[in-house]
Amino acid sequence: MSISTRVYEESGEFSVDGSSALYSPYKRYIGIKAPKSQGCLDTGKDHVFDVVVVNSNGQPVPGVKLDLRVFKVQWYWWWNSSSSDLANFIEDEYQSPYSTGTLTSDANGKAAFSMNFPDDDWGTYFFTVADGNSGHRTGI
Repeated sequence: MSISTRVYEESGEFSVDGSSALYSPYKRYIGIKAPKSQGCLDTGKDHVFDVVVVNSNGQPVPGVKLDLRVFKVQWYWWWNSSSSDLANFIEDEYQSPYSTGTLTSDANGKAAFSMNFPDDDWGTYFFTVADGNSGHRTGI
């Protein structure tokens, strides 16, 4: 983060000073990598999602307990008008997860989970992983 200050003198002249500081709102961060696909994941097959936990310097953090929640999203045209609001819709309106679980990062800060959706359960899903201790949450 860069910080600049400007101090004005009575004469109208001013001095400018700049400094920088490291800032990280969380002590740990989570990332999810979805399996490679052609836009959709096939039903009836196992799909592995990779998860990583790093500290504010980007170094892996082992032994972190994570909460996994999977939501099935029911789309309606008026909700689908802005894809950037998906997370807010999930958090505010859709309170019943499709699946839940816990993960723990390994010695390399990595974890993974597998999902297999039956043919009659096809649709749109939202995956979220949260670190309850640091407060960081991510979704895909």
